[in-house]
Order: sequence, then C-alpha cells, then structure tokens
Amino acid sequence: MKVRLKIILQKIIQKLLLISSVFIKIIDNRVLFSSYGGNAYNCNPKYISMALAQQGGYDIWWVYAKETDTGSYPKNVQLVCRNSLKFILVALSSKVVIENDAFANFLPKRKKQVFINTSHAGGAYKKIGYALDDVNKEVQNILKEGVSKTDIYLSASEVTSEKSLRLDHGYQGTILKIGMPRNDIFFGETEEVSRRVRQTLGIARDKKIVLYAPTFRPREKQSRNYLDKALLTEALTERFGGSWILLVRAHHRFNKIDSDYDAIDVSLYPDMQELLAAAEALITDYSSSIWDFGLTGKPCFALAPDIDEFERTRGFLTEPNQWPCLIAKSNEELSKVIKDFDETRYQKRLVDYYKNSGSYEKGTASAAAANYIAALCGQVSGK
Repeated sequence: MKVRLKIILQKIIQKLLLISSVFIKIIDNRVLFSSYGGNAYNCNPKYISMALAQQGGYDIWWVYAKETDTGSYPKNVQLVCRNSLKFILVALSSKVVIENDAFANFLPKRKKQVFINTSHAGGAYKKIGYALDDVNKEVQNILKEGVSKTDIYLSASEVTSEKSLRLDHGYQGTILKIGMPRNDIFFGETEEVSRRVRQTLGIARDKKIVLYAPTFRPREKQSRNYLDKALLTEALTERFGGSWILLVRAHHRFNKIDSDYDAIDVSLYPDMQELLAAAEALITDYSSSIWDFGLTGKPCFALAPDIDEFERTRGFLTEPNQWPCLIAKSNEELSKVIKDFDETRYQKRLVDYYKNSGSYEKGTASAAAANYIAALCGQVSGK
C-alpha cells in the first residue's frame, strides 16, 4: 500500500509539473548531467560532458546532492542542487538529460526532450532488474519509470545490449552501440592519471597498488571483512614482486568502508576509472569493474566467498566461469590463484572474452556520444 501511494503521488506531481512546463522554454543547447543521482562528477556522464565542453557551444549543467563535495566539478559547468526549484526549472528546460542511474522519477519528460541513460555497467554480470526472480514493487516502479522515459541507452557490448538492457531492464528502444565513454581513458596514455592518483593519495612511485572494489550488498553484509590483506599482499609480492599498497573502494551507494581492512579508503575518490588506471591489480567479486579493468590488460581477480548464496538470492546474467577474471571462493584460494597466475593464458582469456561478448569498446565513445548529442541539439559536431 505504501509503495502504491508513493507511485500515485509521483504521477500527480508529474502531471502538475508537465502542465506548468508550458510556460518554460526548452533551450536547444542546454544539457543536464547527473551521475549516481548527483553524488559525484564521474562515470560516463563526466566524459561526455568533457567532450561537449571541448566542442563548445553548450549550456552545460550538473546535478549535485546537498551532501556532495563539489570540489571535483570543473569550473566550466554550472551546478544545480538536486530536487531544488532551480533543479526542476533547469531539468524542464534542458534539451538533453543525461544520467547513468535512476533519475528523479517525479520529473515528467517533455515531448521535445531527449533522455539518455549511459548506464554504469559494461558486460553483463549480476542481475539487477526484471531478470531477478523476485523484484519488489518499488524497484519495479523505478525501473519502469526510468525505462519509459529513456530515449537512448549507451551500451558497451552485444551481451550488455541483450542480457542487461533488453532482458534485465526490459528496454526495447534505441541503443547507441559505442562503448562506455568512461573507458576511453584506458585506450590512451595513463601515466599522468596514475601520477595524479598517487600524489593525491600520498603513495610513493615505488609502491604497487592493488584495488579492492566489491559490488553492492545490503548494509549488514557490506560490513563483512571478506579480504585477508596479509595473504593477498604476500601472494602479490611472490608472483609480481614489489611492495603492495591496498586501496579499498565501497560501492557508490556508500561513502566509506565499514570494515577494518588496514587500507586506504578511496570510496570518496571522485573517479573510479582513475583508480583503475593507477592500480596494478584489481580484486573484486561481481562488479562491472571486471569489464572496465579487463581493458587495461592488468590482472583481475574475483574474491567470491558468497558466490553460491549470491547466485541463489540474486543471480547472474552470464555464468561466472565465462568471465575474464580469475575467481576464488576463499582467501587461501585467492592466494593460490595469484601465485599461479599465467600471463599468456590470461591475455588470451581477455581477447576471447571481449570477442565473444561483442565488445563495442574502441576508445572513441566520448566523441561518438558528443557528436550524437550535437545532432540532437542542432550543433555542428567536431568543432
């Protein structure tokens, strides 16, 4: 009943705002960006925004949440606080609205507006939507509302398009098959990015970085300490040499790690892609960072002690044994997998994985998205 009342109230607000919007002119060069509901300047929206700013001629706005530190937002964009009156006015007057997650569902979509969802996941790993065996009504409503307003989804691969967008999201509209703009970073020189990350975090150049980035879990499970740092760093040193620093990043829904990992907490570092570029190795589980990090060619491992429970309660879109990362169910098994790591076999595994997944990644997604938006806004692309 509570969810039903929430949906009814949402529809009423949408109707009222849509009626009021007749007095608000849509500005053809205005583009509104939102990443994770206004929590940061990052992910695919960031890299599209940068490409548009480089082209010039756009009125670019970014949504931020009240609790968000806006220090990482560039000076060449305008900021508007989520759910404020100004936010509503900017949203209703924007020609293009770009997001990577569920966007303010109470807002209506006007006829001449274009809503683009960049998604925040490449590949196809865990289920998150209609593919789940038991989708609660509130999640179902969020999905339906978001999908119904979306004109265009960006996709990283054929498997993303078919398994994640068509099956899991129930989306049947236009898919822009260009790759993830945030992954363009891995197709160029990353030394300067790595230097900046190290300088920001105070990590010496002679130290090697391993990033632990598990996927979303409910708060009570988020606090479980799954990783044995001592075993991990010992195995990494034995196999790859050097002295290793552990970074831990919580899922974007959380702003810190709850467990004591004796590590540098990088949950609030603005850009995950920069951390991936700086890291020499990644430890994750069922996160789509598997897709992103694989593009670097560097070693990726999945520590998945709860994989059987996760498969039973959540489920996967593709079988884990098809993923490019090497999977371990315990810290002891992870240690062995790292020590036995075969570079040649791993590189072949990566090549086969992206080929079989029908990858669209070429390092040109940001420019492709910007040119597409230029056509929508009546701008001349490639300025």
